[in-house]
Amino acid sequence: MESAVNAWAGARTSDDPLRVLLLGMTPRIARMVFPAPTSMLAIDRCDAMVRHVWPHDVTARRQAIVADWHCPPVGNASQDVVIGDGALNCVRYQDGMRRLVSSVRRVLRSDGTFVVRCFVQPPSPEDPEDVMKQIADGPSFHHFKMRLLMALQKNSREGIAVNDVYRFWTSQNVDVGELAARTGWDPQEIQTMELHKGPNIIHTFPTLEEIREVLAPCFRTISVRIPQYCLGERCPLVTAKP
Repeated sequence: MESAVNAWAGARTSDDPLRVLLLGMTPRIARMVFPAPTSMLAIDRCDAMVRHVWPHDVTARRQAIVADWHCPPVGNASQDVVIGDGALNCVRYQDGMRRLVSSVRRVLRSDGTFVVRCFVQPPSPEDPEDVMKQIADGPSFHHFKMRLLMALQKNSREGIAVNDVYRFWTSQNVDVGELAARTGWDPQEIQTMELHKGPNIIHTFPTLEEIREVLAPCFRTISVRIPQYCLGERCPLVTAKP
């Protein structure tokens, strides 16, 4: 993301401060090295995310507030850069995504850039039972959990309800202590699956081509970068221009 933003900033002719809108509270994005001077506004609908996840505000550099991504409290064509980490996966395909993309386009300058990491389905979806058999194959429980969520999704339009993931997980009768001992994973990390119990939250994992289709009415894709870390092929970084 730093590389994408700095490459864009290096080509612009204005010396005005860079205005960045961040969708969500991702700490590592908040601490990114931006071209100076930069002013970032981060927004999230969840007050707890702002209070507990956001690193902290820095006067004249970064600020976090509670707000709706679909109606960000900034002016039309006021932002140079909009950044999201999984933002398109937090809304429903296709209508929710199109509404969010349209909102991003509204606040972005015509010469601005949209940088978003997406979590996408592999070309051949996995079977949940196969993912369970390979539970200890990845570097962390979070890698396994991402595979499981994607495998349990029937299609992009339905997405996957996190409570359905929790019900499937409990049906497998996993011994958390044994799994932690076998893998070296922190038992508390494995227990994060309990957070999926109850809430009717839907995550959506489209294909990369479906992401492109959603962006197409408002943006042209400039680049798709595939990270080199584990499962990076499912986490492309998409850079797009109005």
